[in-house]
Amino acid sequence: MTFTNCGGAADPIKVTAVTIGATPTKGGDNSITITGSVAGHLELKEVDLKVLLNGSQLHTETIPKTDVYDDGDAFNFNYSVSVPSFAPSGKYDVSFSFKNTAAGSSGCTDVTFNL
Repeated sequence: MTFTNCGGAADPIKVTAVTIGATPTKGGDNSITITGSVAGHLELKEVDLKVLLNGSQLHTETIPKTDVYDDGDAFNFNYSVSVPSFAPSGKYDVSFSFKNTAAGSSGCTDVTFNL
Protein backbone atom coordinates (compact mmCIF):
# COMPACT_ATOMS: atom_id res chain seq x y z
CA MET A 1 0.00 0.00 0.00
CA THR A 2 1.21 3.47 -0.85
CA PHE A 3 -0.29 6.92 -0.46
CA THR A 4 0.33 10.36 -1.91
CA ASN A 5 -1.04 13.80 -1.13
CA CYS A 6 -2.83 14.96 -4.28
CA GLY A 7 -4.02 18.30 -2.93
CA GLY A 8 -2.48 21.72 -3.28
CA ALA A 9 0.17 23.28 -1.06
CA ALA A 10 -2.42 25.70 0.40
CA ASP A 11 -4.89 22.97 1.42
CA PRO A 12 -5.42 22.99 5.21
CA ILE A 13 -5.34 19.18 5.62
CA LYS A 14 -1.79 17.84 5.72
CA VAL A 15 -1.87 14.03 5.63
CA THR A 16 1.09 12.37 7.32
CA ALA A 17 0.02 8.71 7.43
CA VAL A 18 -2.42 6.22 5.93
CA THR A 19 -2.97 2.80 7.45
CA ILE A 20 -4.99 -0.16 6.29
CA GLY A 21 -6.56 -2.29 9.02
CA ALA A 22 -5.20 -5.50 7.50
CA THR A 23 -4.18 -6.78 4.10
CA PRO A 24 -7.09 -5.86 1.79
CA THR A 25 -9.23 -8.93 1.15
CA LYS A 26 -12.25 -9.94 -0.87
CA GLY A 27 -15.31 -11.14 0.98
CA GLY A 28 -14.59 -9.17 4.13
CA ASP A 29 -14.50 -5.80 5.81
CA ASN A 30 -11.62 -3.49 4.96
CA SER A 31 -10.66 -0.20 6.60
CA ILE A 32 -8.45 2.76 5.81
CA THR A 33 -7.43 5.41 8.35
CA ILE A 34 -6.02 8.74 7.18
CA THR A 35 -4.25 10.93 9.77
CA GLY A 36 -2.45 14.25 9.77
CA SER A 37 -2.95 17.82 10.92
CA VAL A 38 -4.99 20.88 10.02
CA ALA A 39 -3.58 24.34 9.28
CA GLY A 40 -6.11 27.09 10.04
CA HIS A 41 -9.83 26.88 10.71
CA LEU A 42 -11.70 24.24 8.68
CA GLU A 43 -15.36 23.28 8.53
CA LEU A 44 -15.47 20.00 6.64
CA LYS A 45 -18.63 19.22 4.65
CA GLU A 46 -17.97 16.02 2.72
CA VAL A 47 -15.46 13.59 1.29
CA ASP A 48 -15.61 12.69 -2.40
CA LEU A 49 -14.44 9.11 -2.90
CA LYS A 50 -13.32 7.77 -6.27
CA VAL A 51 -12.15 4.19 -6.87
CA LEU A 52 -10.20 3.16 -9.96
CA LEU A 53 -9.41 -0.45 -10.88
CA ASN A 54 -6.41 -0.78 -13.19
CA GLY A 55 -6.99 2.85 -14.23
CA SER A 56 -10.73 2.55 -15.01
CA GLN A 57 -13.35 4.18 -12.79
CA LEU A 58 -15.16 1.57 -10.71
CA HIS A 59 -17.02 3.51 -8.01
CA THR A 60 -17.74 7.03 -6.73
CA GLU A 61 -19.57 8.30 -3.70
CA THR A 62 -19.88 11.39 -1.53
CA ILE A 63 -19.60 10.85 2.22
CA PRO A 64 -21.09 13.54 4.49
CA LYS A 65 -18.57 14.73 7.09
CA THR A 66 -19.37 17.66 9.38
CA ASP A 67 -16.24 18.01 11.52
CA VAL A 68 -14.86 21.39 12.59
CA TYR A 69 -11.11 21.86 13.08
CA ASP A 70 -8.91 24.70 14.31
CA ASP A 71 -5.29 25.45 13.56
CA GLY A 72 -3.00 22.65 14.76
CA ASP A 73 -5.78 20.11 15.37
CA ALA A 74 -5.12 16.46 14.58
CA PHE A 75 -6.93 15.15 11.51
CA ASN A 76 -8.39 11.65 11.50
CA PHE A 77 -10.65 10.05 8.86
CA ASN A 78 -11.77 6.42 8.94
CA TYR A 79 -13.34 4.63 5.99
CA SER A 80 -14.63 1.06 6.11
CA VAL A 81 -16.10 -0.99 3.30
CA SER A 82 -17.15 -4.59 2.80
CA VAL A 83 -15.57 -5.85 -0.43
CA PRO A 84 -17.62 -8.60 -2.12
CA SER A 85 -15.90 -11.92 -2.80
CA PHE A 86 -16.52 -11.49 -6.54
CA ALA A 87 -14.61 -8.17 -6.71
CA PRO A 88 -12.08 -8.18 -9.55
CA SER A 89 -8.41 -8.57 -8.72
CA GLY A 90 -5.99 -5.83 -9.68
CA LYS A 91 -4.51 -2.47 -8.74
CA TYR A 92 -6.95 -0.25 -6.85
CA ASP A 93 -6.45 3.53 -6.62
CA VAL A 94 -8.73 5.16 -4.05
CA SER A 95 -8.89 8.96 -3.98
CA PHE A 96 -10.27 10.84 -0.97
CA SER A 97 -11.02 14.53 -1.74
CA PHE A 98 -11.94 16.52 1.36
CA LYS A 99 -14.34 19.44 0.76
CA ASN A 100 -15.13 22.35 3.07
CA THR A 101 -18.51 24.02 3.60
CA ALA A 102 -17.81 26.41 0.71
CA ALA A 103 -17.38 23.35 -1.57
CA GLY A 104 -13.69 24.16 -1.87
CA SER A 105 -10.85 21.68 -1.71
CA SER A 106 -9.35 21.15 1.73
CA GLY A 107 -7.05 18.25 0.90
CA CYS A 108 -6.73 15.12 -1.15
CA THR A 109 -5.10 11.74 -0.61
CA ASP A 110 -4.62 8.87 -3.07
CA VAL A 111 -4.23 5.34 -1.70
CA THR A 112 -3.02 2.51 -3.93
CA PHE A 113 -3.10 -1.21 -3.16
CA ASN A 114 -3.52 -4.58 -4.86
CA LEU A 115 -6.47 -6.84 -4.22
